[in-house]
Amino acid sequence: AVLQAAARHQVVVEITEYPRPGRDAHGVILEVLGRRGDPGVALASVIRQFGFPTEFPEDALEDARRAVAGYDPDRVLEGREDLRGQVIITIDPDTARDFDDAISIRPLGDGRVELGVHIADVAHFVREDGALDRAARERSNSVYFPNHVIPMLPEILSNGLCSLQEAQ
Repeated sequence: AVLQAAARHQVVVEITEYPRPGRDAHGVILEVLGRRGDPGVALASVIRQFGFPTEFPEDALEDARRAVAGYDPDRVLEGREDLRGQVIITIDPDTARDFDDAISIRPLGDGRVELGVHIADVAHFVREDGALDRAARERSNSVYFPNHVIPMLPEILSNGLCSLQEAQ
């Protein structure tokens, strides 16, 4: 199908002939992102321009689903210190895309206190060299925009199981 774009549309184009003196460039429209200035069009343009992945491979999503389905809080505690009885406060703002950082303060006596720094352990839920691990390594990190995030891990992990949530 041939895509058509109107004036002021932002598009993704494959250049088929580069410009030369006296001759314009030629190309094929691969995708119409929308009308320049419309909400989301600039974001879509940046995502496409820099090649940020917007979807996870199905096998990586399946790994994430298995991690969530197989989650057993009692088994996860094996070999770990159970901190659920402590008051731990997230330090991510309400506007954060994920809640994976927290602190705790515990008096030790003699005027000393212990500052606990708590970071969600996403690696615990990712099988080394599995599909989810490969997808995460390819992404390297999450990419944050003012009103959007492209997560390193699927949201069922990054905003679900691996998020520091009250009473979890």
